[in-house]
Amino acid sequence: MKRIINLLLLFLIIFQFSSCIIAINENEYRMLKENQRQYIKDFSIDLVDKNQLNTNEFCIYEINGSDIKAVTRLYNFTWIHLWLPFCKAEYCQNISLFQYMAEQHKSDGLAFLMTSETYDIKSINQIVVKSNFSFPVFVLEDVYYGHKMKRARMQISDQLINNDSIGKSLYYSDYVFKDTLLIYAGSNLNNERLDSIINISNSYKR
Repeated sequence: MKRIINLLLLFLIIFQFSSCIIAINENEYRMLKENQRQYIKDFSIDLVDKNQLNTNEFCIYEINGSDIKAVTRLYNFTWIHLWLPFCKAEYCQNISLFQYMAEQHKSDGLAFLMTSETYDIKSINQIVVKSNFSFPVFVLEDVYYGHKMKRARMQISDQLINNDSIGKSLYYSDYVFKDTLLIYAGSNLNNERLDSIINISNSYKR
């Protein structure tokens, strides 16, 4: 009897451990509770206009590569930031910096897409409130990319990098387009670098 109990305990431990492994690198879509799904909305190009929310209601809007390409066709510049809400770094938790940067370049015709890689409604809402972030928050669409974050990053990278001079990488978090052409891909984009990218691009005549 003792041996059976030990075997059952071992089975439970293995099952719990394997469940944790399965959840690693997931976008948390499958962990959404029914009452949280009301906060998931469809993408609309109107959300991007003027980089301002049209409502005070908290929502996140699903987005995919086709939606992003539609934005690049309408705006002079488009900046996509892939965001990890579970990251504890200041860069991830204080997202007011991104809003400040986007507002500085509003007159340049910049559209900013703050794009979460997870559906962690609770964390996203807490950070948005704490940071006084008033822009729309988007999320990589699960139906389009699947549950796995690494696979989603590979897909979005393939979709966004249309410039042969820019190598592909899973570690890019920022993509900047001039019209439909990608002119920058990298990580930890700051205001000085964004300012330089836009100024150089504006001075270049094709």
